[in-house]
Amino acid sequence: MLLLPLLLACGSDAPVVTPSNVGPERKHHVVEANEDDVGDVPEVIGGNRPPIIRAIRMTPGSADRTQSVTVKVDATDPEGKSFDIDYEWSVDGREQPGKRDPVLVLEDYERGSTVQVSIRVTDAGGKVATAASEALTIVNANPRFGVKPGDIKRLDGFLLEADDPDGDTVSFRVEDAPPGVTLDSRGYFHYAGTEAAKGGSFRMKIFIDDGHGGEGRMEVPLDISAGSKGKEE
Repeated sequence: MLLLPLLLACGSDAPVVTPSNVGPERKHHVVEANEDDVGDVPEVIGGNRPPIIRAIRMTPGSADRTQSVTVKVDATDPEGKSFDIDYEWSVDGREQPGKRDPVLVLEDYERGSTVQVSIRVTDAGGKVATAASEALTIVNANPRFGVKPGDIKRLDGFLLEADDPDGDTVSFRVEDAPPGVTLDSRGYFHYAGTEAAKGGSFRMKIFIDDGHGGEGRMEVPLDISAGSKGKEE
């Protein structure tokens, strides 16, 4: 009897193809997956494909150090498995220890610093996908008034309090003030009325400026009596 040899095809395990998580198109603070690459990932019979990170978005798109930024991740798993998302924040290229939440408060960082978050998505089978957001630069914060219009009971000698979150020196100016009203560089109001002053109702505008493009504005209604000499309220 003639025995024919049986040729067995011996092959290695089927490879797992990792999809590209970051495509060529980049939007402001958004990293998107390349949909064509995602669609070309072959099905692995009896295997497990890694999760897919479609997009990373940081909001707001522009923030100063009085704010916080929140990252939202659009991710999915090809097999419908549950997955965990880990966050790793870095500022000016340095990892921030202990910052592992989707929200980063910016008060500890300076204007001009760059913020970025790296994402690690791990599915229930242990497969991992990683991606990073684009960098967000902390912008200048506007100066803030420390008083309200209602705090001004007597204008002459009143100190206009203001501060700047970035530590900048704040300058003051006033528009549409009653005759005789001035505001000095320290923020003190002075009023030198005369007996001949007609008085009237005014809406005085007060501006503060930090020298870096940040500005604050407050409008104060004033009633000045005729002939007032600094005793207005």
